[in-house]
Amino acid sequence: MNMDSIEKLTMLITGADGSIGRTFIADRRNAKKHLMLHIRSEKEDFSKWLEEISKDYNFTYELLYADFSNPDEVKSFSTKILNSEHRISHFLHLVGIPYGSLFMMTSRRNLENVFTINYFSSVQIVQSVIKNMIKIGDGVFIYLSSIAAVEIYPGFTSYGSSKIAFDHSMKILASEISD
Repeated sequence: MNMDSIEKLTMLITGADGSIGRTFIADRRNAKKHLMLHIRSEKEDFSKWLEEISKDYNFTYELLYADFSNPDEVKSFSTKILNSEHRISHFLHLVGIPYGSLFMMTSRRNLENVFTINYFSSVQIVQSVIKNMIKIGDGVFIYLSSIAAVEIYPGFTSYGSSKIAFDHSMKILASEISD
């Protein structure tokens, strides 16, 4: 990536209102960048914090709302990404819903909800962003997984399984698009 043009590029952060998202937003290296920040729904305290920190750190931003448990909202969010005028150069995917229950107590409904957010919706968003990155010919994609994807923890049936599925899919993606 041409470092001279990096200031003109955009970073997309999903799950931006969490502690990890806020840490990345507050990184001074975001100065002069445009941040597309996804959160599930409007949050006044986050909006106020963003307004203050964007002035201090000299970046522009736009808030994008989508509940990843709602397929229609995910589809709309994906369309916004694909049709964005911004060149998404960096993508940090932080969306995930933790849930714990013992294997014998985990309902199908719970499994479906966790997999909808942590796997199906996440895969759909990654597909949209990667298409955008391919269109501009470059990009960096980072996602944070969980230790629950590699270690066995009682009570993490749905969460750990969804993270394992997503991790595996991202490894396949990497093999498909690597040089």
